[in-house]
Amino acid sequence: MLKMVDVERECLKFTWEIISRFMDRREYGRSALRYSRRAGTMILSDGLPATLAFAYSKAKREEAWKEVSDCIVRWLYKRGLIKHTFSMGKEVSLEVFKELSEMENWKILMAEKEATRVLNWLAKLCEGEFGEES
Repeated sequence: MLKMVDVERECLKFTWEIISRFMDRREYGRSALRYSRRAGTMILSDGLPATLAFAYSKAKREEAWKEVSDCIVRWLYKRGLIKHTFSMGKEVSLEVFKELSEMENWKILMAEKEATRVLNWLAKLCEGEFGEES
């Protein structure tokens, strides 16, 4: 089992790889910052399934929302908390929501903690690289 420090470093590396893909897109980075902060707050108030459903619904019109929702789901997949990712196709995307709806309470709490962890790193790195929200 990974120590907490190792998990944080792994999450930092994971998140850095994500934002390094859009280093030359400053406004996109600021949108990712704004949406990652919003999603983190939404998880605390509405829960992970509702937050992901909201982000997933916005992803078709807002590329940065897609980045945020994909980031969460890929991190949960990497941590072994879910078996599917959005990138596997539309039908499989619905499997993500099915998995979340069938999770035991303890596991959904772990998934929410991990989602918040990756969103915090995403926000910190975006703020550092792209500046404060506009």
